[in-house]
This record gives sequence, structure tokens and C-alpha cells, in this order.
Amino acid sequence: MVAAVIGIVVSGLIVVFTTWFDTNAKALAAIPQVRTEASPKLPPTDQNHIVLVSKSIAIFKGQQVLGSNGQNLGSTYSIDPDSYTLQSINHHLYYVGPLMYNNIFANLNSRTTPGFVVVDAEDPQPVSVLHTETSASLAYLPGALLNQDLLRHVYLSGYTYGKLVDPTLELDDTFHPYWTISLMQPSRGYIGDVLSEVLIVNAHTGEIKKYQPQNVPVWVDRVMPAQTVTDYLTWWGLYHAAPWFNPSGMGQQSPVGDPELLYNNVDQPVWLIPMTSSSTNDQSSTGIFLFDTHKNEAHFYPLSGVGIGSNVQSTFQSTSKNIRNYNVASLQLYQIYGTPTWIAIYVQSSGNGGFQSVGVVDARNLNGSNVQYEPTLPQALQDYQQWLTQQGNGGNTPSGGTTRSVLGTVLRISSVQQGNNTIYYIQIKGQNTIFTANLSLSAKLPLVQPGDIIKGDYTAGGTIVNFKTFDDLTINLGGTPTPTASPTGTPGTSPTPTPKH
Repeated sequence: MVAAVIGIVVSGLIVVFTTWFDTNAKALAAIPQVRTEASPKLPPTDQNHIVLVSKSIAIFKGQQVLGSNGQNLGSTYSIDPDSYTLQSINHHLYYVGPLMYNNIFANLNSRTTPGFVVVDAEDPQPVSVLHTETSASLAYLPGALLNQDLLRHVYLSGYTYGKLVDPTLELDDTFHPYWTISLMQPSRGYIGDVLSEVLIVNAHTGEIKKYQPQNVPVWVDRVMPAQTVTDYLTWWGLYHAAPWFNPSGMGQQSPVGDPELLYNNVDQPVWLIPMTSSSTNDQSSTGIFLFDTHKNEAHFYPLSGVGIGSNVQSTFQSTSKNIRNYNVASLQLYQIYGTPTWIAIYVQSSGNGGFQSVGVVDARNLNGSNVQYEPTLPQALQDYQQWLTQQGNGGNTPSGGTTRSVLGTVLRISSVQQGNNTIYYIQIKGQNTIFTANLSLSAKLPLVQPGDIIKGDYTAGGTIVNFKTFDDLTINLGGTPTPTASPTGTPGTSPTPTPKH
């Protein structure tokens, strides 16, 4: 009894002397290695690898393939919805979900589970793939019995000198399964965990390899646990610019929600975390964190005014274009056309919750009327680019694009109505792309005809590009008119004068 009391007292003193008071608070805030960027502009997003399958869709598609392979695997195995992980495999994004035992008797009956499900995260159309080949079977799993339990297996293999956290199933580029485990060690008493080592466990054989965080194989997407990132930025937000005792909350910030895995580059993900003030009424950001997934390194972008939280969800849900009242299944913040942009995935309100459409909106102009809503991402991005042009957004250039000029002869031109915008599609002789122009660019656009000579600036990239400037050189406005025949009368051959005698 006395020993227990002494233990409680000692533990309490450790907590007090490592986390209380200003000095300790500042030490906690300094654990994350934060670099504040001079510019609020986020790194550009590769539009070819935007996630178009929400986790809820992935879960449904995974369950579909589990029940449709003819082996009745669903009677013995299941996939925990929380176990689906987004990852890059061979430069493409997928969700991966491991098959787990349904119950203890299923575990006793089999030493392994058959494998895992792979769901395309970039395209909602392909059928999910159930991998049950011999090399795909999983011999070690979190929560399995006895030494088949993953963390028990690792602990009994000698890794007893740190916390074993965040076991994540990742596939290498040959689709072979491995578990990645972060070995953490506290830096402030019982808290302030820092990443010490990364353990990679062959899920099929149980072989364990130890790596320093900077030396993990390139196919490993993340080793910094999301919860660790949340803890770090919570401390940073509370104490880096404010004292430990701060009842008013002045100068404090806090993370908005859980970290989101963001693939601006398909092979180099980061954790994205918006920050906001300590006020519960604040619905906009004070800045955006991009936290490295492989090491303790965070970049803070002072991007204020980005809509966050429930305000984003309600904006997409309220757009008048969503006439079928589809549900918003997921939200992701990207940097598109030089603009912070929310992209939403809409799914059916009932039934299978399948993919239906995409919504795109400027993150600093949240309004249902500003949402660009289309059945496909290319259409939505095209509408969005036109909308940005109409708003006079000077930063609306595709990621990595260069501004070019074109001068040529019009072969074909046609106009379409997109929402409240009139968009002209133009084919130019000798060009292998289609050019688009918003009516707001030039009053000459309705007058353009095949054969006219036009010029304009555009940003290179893709088979359909958007004019940033436009002029029809065949149509002269405001200058000295060119002498022409009288417009009255029917054109014909001029009479020959009769000679005088």
C-alpha cells in the first residue's frame, strides 16, 4: 500500500516538474521543429493524383469484393473500417485494408488471414482487388492471439526500449505486405514522445528490420504518427506565443481536426493541419501546417482566412447544384491554380453510398453559389479555372505550368453555358490543344468566326487550356474605319459607263 502511494506521488511530481509552468511549456512547444514560411502560398498540388474515393467509399467497395469472390471469406474474416490506409504504390494512390479474424475461433482455426483488399483512391470506377496469393497472407496482425499479435511479436523480439505505436499496413511497389511501427521515446517525463526508430515487419514471415527514420525504404509513406503530430502542434499552438498560465487564450492557436494525409506529390505525402485561434467561434484559419511524414519537421504557412470546420461541409452541402441532395463524404484542402481550394466528394444519400460527383470551391470564398459541381474532376476543375478567371484571380495557373502565347487562325469556335458563365471553345490551326475563353475576357468573343486571326496568353498543360488574355486581330475596334462599299443595295457588278460622242 505504501509503495503504491509513493508511486502515485512520484508520478505526480514527474508530471508537475516536466509539464507545468512556463519553462516546461516552452520546452514542449519547442519539440516540433517548426519553420515559418515567409509566403502564405502553399506548394502546388499535382492534379493527376487527387483523391476521388473517400474512405467510406473504399470501405463499401472493399466489403463488396470480400463477398463476391465465391470463397465466402466474409464468414471468417472482415476488414476493420479504421484499418484502411491511404498510400502510394507504384506512383498511384490506393486504400489498403487487411483481412482480420471475425472472432477467436476463426483465429484458432487458421494461422494466417488470406490477405488484403486494395481500392483505387484516384478513380472510383475500377473494381477493388482482393489479394489472396500465398505471399499476400498475413501471419501477424494487431489484436491476434498470443504470439501472432503483431506488437507482442515485436516486443518479444527484443524491442522493449520504447513505445511501439501506430502499426500500419503498407505495401511495397510489388504489393507485398509489411507492417510499419514507430518506436517512440518520451523526452519530457512521460510525454513528449520523439521518433527514435522505425520497425518494418514482413507481415507474411514476421521478419523485423530496424531503420533510422531518415533511412526507411522509399515506398514507406509515413512513420510520424498522426497522434504525435496532433500533440506537437497542440503544444506549439498553446505555448509558443503565449505563457503557460493564460486564462484569456490570447495568442493561442489550436489544430483543426485530425491531420489529413496530403499527396501534393504522389510519392511525398505530408500531414496537413489547419490552425485556428483558441476561440470556439472562429471559422477560419490562422495558418496551415504541412508536417513531414518521415521526420520531425513542420512548415507553417501564414495562410489566414481559409474556411474550416463545419462551415466547409455546409458550403458544399448547400450548393443549389446539388439538386439530388447527395452527401458530402470527404473534404481535402489542395493548392490548385495558385489558390487554396477545398475539394469535396459527393456520394449517394442512401444505399451503397457510391461516388456521384465532385465539388470545388475557393477556400477563402466559401459560398454555396461559388461551388463548381460536376460529375467528373476534369469538368469541375475546368469550371473552377473559368470561375477564377472571372473573379480576376491572378494566381490561377496550373501547377508547374508556364505562360505561353499563341497567334493563329480560327478553325472552329463554339460556346457553351456553364452555370452563369459563357465559355467559348476554340480550335486554332496548327495547334493540338483546345483553347477556352470566358466571355468576360473580351467583348469580341461572340463575333469571332472561322478564319479570324486571334492571339492570347495561356498556361501550358493538358489538352484543354484556358486563355488568360484574348484578342481577335481581324476585328478592329476604336480605330479609323476601313473604307468599304455602301452597305445599302444589293452587291453586284458595277455598270459600265457609256462613252460620250
